[in-house]
Amino acid sequence: MRRLGPLLAIALCGCTPREDAPPTSAPPVSRQAQVADCPPLPDPPSATAELFDDAAPPRLFRLTFQPGDRATLEADPRRETYVPCTLELEGERFEDAACRYKGGYGSLHACFDDEGNRLCPKLSVKVSFTRRVQGGRFRGLRRLIFNSETRDPSLMRERLGYALFREAGLQASRAVHARLTLDDEPEGLYLLVEDIDEEWLEDRFEDDGGNLYKEVWPQHGDARPYLATLESGAEPADVGRMIELTRVLQGTPDGALWGALEPWIDRDAMLRYFVVDQLIDDWDGIWKFYCHRGGCGNHNFFLYDDPTSGRVHVIPWDLDHTFGQPNDDLARSWWRDDPAGCAAPGATRPPECDPLLRALMRGGWQGYRDHLARLTAPGAPLSEEAVLGRLDRYRAAILPYVDAGDPLGPTPEAWRRAVGQLRQVIRAQWAEARKFLRE
Repeated sequence: MRRLGPLLAIALCGCTPREDAPPTSAPPVSRQAQVADCPPLPDPPSATAELFDDAAPPRLFRLTFQPGDRATLEADPRRETYVPCTLELEGERFEDAACRYKGGYGSLHACFDDEGNRLCPKLSVKVSFTRRVQGGRFRGLRRLIFNSETRDPSLMRERLGYALFREAGLQASRAVHARLTLDDEPEGLYLLVEDIDEEWLEDRFEDDGGNLYKEVWPQHGDARPYLATLESGAEPADVGRMIELTRVLQGTPDGALWGALEPWIDRDAMLRYFVVDQLIDDWDGIWKFYCHRGGCGNHNFFLYDDPTSGRVHVIPWDLDHTFGQPNDDLARSWWRDDPAGCAAPGATRPPECDPLLRALMRGGWQGYRDHLARLTAPGAPLSEEAVLGRLDRYRAAILPYVDAGDPLGPTPEAWRRAVGQLRQVIRAQWAEARKFLRE
């Protein structure tokens, strides 16, 4: 457990929720909401700072295996089987690490055909320092996550997405480009993403002993879904607060839910989350509910139930499905009454059907608009010039490695085209935001 004075100071001096009069049937147009001016959060004060130095060139990480272990790793990556490995970085070695390929349906299983033939040139890799060594750490970390960025020929969308969440004053992982070799075979450029675990919580919250959940939304009335997705927390496990939050969501009338959420959710932070989510067009995040066998759920996020504040924090994750195209909706669709599909959803369910998201977006509509205006204003952290400037810095950092020939990545020509397309998407998206704010 660690006390974090600077982060708490930010939380106490300007990032707390403001009381806005919640609209009932249409967006308010006359009342100016009070909006907290939240600066970007400082980087966590930990031994990991050098690894995630945003200005450093991509570092080279070497993974080596015994022949039999490498064969096991490659036999069927979809099984995500750990094998012994050694990691080396800049002369520092960790002999007793464990490695496996990683990913979900889209990032791993979709990389193989029905016969098991590999379709993707490279796969994401997870390195664990605790699986074979109790309490193992490498530069303060339990794990390293190397995302392949196979579906992003620009190699920069996910890194940019995490950065914009942090620039909006929200807790999100750090991410930097890295180079990787497997048994001295160059694998090219990856994205090293900070894993969300106990160390991550310790660096960001006054009390890191609360429950951390992966990809479970407060919509279940029994403990089983929460226990199944519990990543860390006190022993014995107690998920009663999530069940109680679900009761609040399901038992409170729409008109009163905005106010009822104040003890449970940092509403102001969630409105800033929505702003970033919409600007980067994260179509596979908290707003996308997939339905199967009578149930619907969203993914690509963590929830942390913070014992100090008593509030549940939403933490973004897996941001590779971002910046694909300009988002011309920007949450206008939240004002559809009784959206089709709530009663009998098909493959997906509209996010407007979810009581938590609906209460936050409708109740905080003016705050959402005001945050969008403030964060994207000239000179602001999410201004068009700031975002394009960040893109240019990332581009310059990886350009020499792309031009040298990324063995499993895009060609220099394909990469340049993708970067140009990403730049066009950003310009078009910020133009859409200005149009939206003029309405």
